[in-house]
Amino acid sequence: MPAAADLEPRLTAARVEEMATELSTMAIRPEFLERLNAVRTVPLEQKLGAAVRAIDEIRHEVRFPEGFRLTPRQFEMPSDGRSVVDIDDGVATIVHDGTIIVVTENARAAAGAYDHPQPPLDVARAIREGVIKIGRFVCTPEFKALLAELYAQSPQRRADFVRDVVLNRTERERRGIDDNAAGLIIQRSEFADGRPTLFCITKMLGLAHPWQKVTITFDNEQAAVTTSDAMHRQDETT
Repeated sequence: MPAAADLEPRLTAARVEEMATELSTMAIRPEFLERLNAVRTVPLEQKLGAAVRAIDEIRHEVRFPEGFRLTPRQFEMPSDGRSVVDIDDGVATIVHDGTIIVVTENARAAAGAYDHPQPPLDVARAIREGVIKIGRFVCTPEFKALLAELYAQSPQRRADFVRDVVLNRTERERRGIDDNAAGLIIQRSEFADGRPTLFCITKMLGLAHPWQKVTITFDNEQAAVTTSDAMHRQDETT
């Protein structure tokens, strides 16, 4: 069983910033942008299949840095019954009654602002800043204490702890965690490659598909294995 002390070297502001930079740099490589911009133009009901094909092509063409993975992903909607509203960088994110709604300011939505590929540097900046904002939250003493509780459980009991405590806003607030103020979404997700994920923390971005969100994910294999992604299956209303 991993010790709580294992969290410290793996979950630091410096490590999160390094991860954010690596991800944002990788995400704007031409092989990614060309494939994913093509997915953007596909009808909604065909996007998942198009994304899977794009991922397969990218895997054959791109040599990923150590620790990088690319796979479709499905998210579970928060179910604690409480609404979350976040306004950041011209985008309002509303989580209410099992639905995520993203409202964009007129200047961004007007004149087909999202109908064309977004400048790579804008994509990189938004991804990097989004991951860093999550990092500030997960590196707080209160959240680290919650993670220590989680990883002190046996691997077989961690899923129950996530369901009963991590996803329970009352339990989070009792531990001094105010994620509502941070404008973040705590939810579970499932990767197509079967990675044993426990839960993730999501930040919506002011970008078009497929860069609508970034996450930091906590796995069950080791203490605080953190990963982040910008491409995944879109099951929410956005």
